[in-house]
Amino acid sequence: MITASRISARLGGRLVLSGAGFSARRGELLGLVGPNGAGKSTLLRVIAGLQAYSGELTLHGRPLAAMPAAERARRIAYLEQGGHSHWPIPVARLAALGRLPHLAPWQESGPEDAAIIARVLAATDLTGLAERPFDTLSGGEKARALIARALAGEPELLLADEPVAALDPAHQLQIMELFRAHCANGGSALTVLHDLRLAARFCHRLLLLDQGRMRALGPPEQVLSAENLARVYGLRLHAETGGPLDLGWERIQTG
Repeated sequence: MITASRISARLGGRLVLSGAGFSARRGELLGLVGPNGAGKSTLLRVIAGLQAYSGELTLHGRPLAAMPAAERARRIAYLEQGGHSHWPIPVARLAALGRLPHLAPWQESGPEDAAIIARVLAATDLTGLAERPFDTLSGGEKARALIARALAGEPELLLADEPVAALDPAHQLQIMELFRAHCANGGSALTVLHDLRLAARFCHRLLLLDQGRMRALGPPEQVLSAENLARVYGLRLHAETGGPLDLGWERIQTG
């Protein structure tokens, strides 16, 4: 679905992403993992069209840079890290904003849109909060409301930057299951995750970034190897761990 070739990007003149390349298939949940400052968020912003870059990006073989903004908005949804709403609108209205790319200018939403909004509110456990103003929600509730808005657009490609960081364990699992369901229904998703256990459990493949460069790409059990954990994260697997997906670790002490 999405192919990136030789993607590099700079922030403030500093090279923060260098030569990244990968393809994400239809139906695939691809996790972006790596330490803080590895370039994960920058890569998502590049794909979302929010960051200048060099290299090539295509969606279904078409250059993303040449795709009209309206079409891009229908096909791709971007969920930024620590997102917010500028207005204290009710949760249901916030979710309804995800339908705007599918409506003509000044077109009113219809029964199909209402059904989609009701479905994503139920899926994100927000039905009971549908009329609550966004600014009265807890941090986790706000995060789920923004996820509902992204899912309401029924994008082909979902880009999510640390979508579960503010959620309790039960809702973390719920949202990751939603992302898997999105992919099972023919979409694709790229998500930044710091919880390697969640990444190993739910992602089909992982892309490991470190200091702006790709270090590994493949199945979780391959990417989260003892060697990669030590080299990139400075972590050591416990001796009694059954394998890399068990992910029992400790910090490698230095000095």
